[in-house]
Amino acid sequence: MPDLKNKHSRNHEKRVPENILFKITAELDTLLPKIFLDAKITPVSNPIIENAKNSVCVSVTDSASKKYFLKICPDNSILTEIFWREKAHENNIPVPRTIYANISRKQIPYMFEILEFIEGTNLRYVSSEFKYVFAKLIGHTLKKVHGIQVNGFGSACTEDRWSCKTWREVLERYMHRTMRDAALEIFTLDEREKLRECICDKKLIIIHPKLLHGDLNAGNFLYSEKRGEILFLDPGHTIGGDPMMDLAHAGTPYLNSVFFRGMKDGYETQIPLTNEENCRLEKLRIICLASTAIEMYIKNDNHYAEFRTSAKEMLRLL
Repeated sequence: MPDLKNKHSRNHEKRVPENILFKITAELDTLLPKIFLDAKITPVSNPIIENAKNSVCVSVTDSASKKYFLKICPDNSILTEIFWREKAHENNIPVPRTIYANISRKQIPYMFEILEFIEGTNLRYVSSEFKYVFAKLIGHTLKKVHGIQVNGFGSACTEDRWSCKTWREVLERYMHRTMRDAALEIFTLDEREKLRECICDKKLIIIHPKLLHGDLNAGNFLYSEKRGEILFLDPGHTIGGDPMMDLAHAGTPYLNSVFFRGMKDGYETQIPLTNEENCRLEKLRIICLASTAIEMYIKNDNHYAEFRTSAKEMLRLL
């Protein structure tokens, strides 16, 4: 299951405020009995509790020594995760299986999901040599993920209910970030104009959305020696759209360059990216780098400089 310690996500969508997650954690003595009764699970181990980006996560073991991983989520983001795992499972993408889910908010005032607990090695902690090998396998599977057609853009609630009607609408959210006043403090007017042109480029318009992972980083993959496969974990917020957006997010300063190189090599094993795909990838990378730099600058995160430097260099080459 996902390693939750020191987890850093590059996906700068809206986070659940920490005070809400702390509130849920404080209520667990009341919540857990109701959840496990509803799911017909009798845990015998003391729960292991961690707070993730948008949820409180609990690991337990039952009397048959079977392990479970519970996610309690105060917002609706868990709907996108459930949808993504179902879609992946239908298409034989290796993902943890959902044991039970309840989104009614009737048993408890939050949505929750119980997943199978899978023992394995989080790829964040493997050596560079093995990271490349594993990443290449991930890239090969990611190509299969990107071949799955979906019915909408952005995040999903159901098969036919999505957060955005078009891919342009998704990109306009990035436009909003790059045009904020704070952006002028780290990008020049000329650079901001180039960013706007990138986002408005008609070449980025796509009509047929594909399934995305939405948060590609080594920490969201688990190697299970028992199964002999790498499992995809924790999808991000945007799971419907242009596959090049996944690669664009993956190619950012926070990711190990060995991991990204291996993943891209695996992705292009059978068919290299076309000139059109490479063009979209480069422009989407610029958008991701710049918008992330701005968000981090606003939050006083000094790592914004790494993103800004990369974005400025790519803008200069346009």
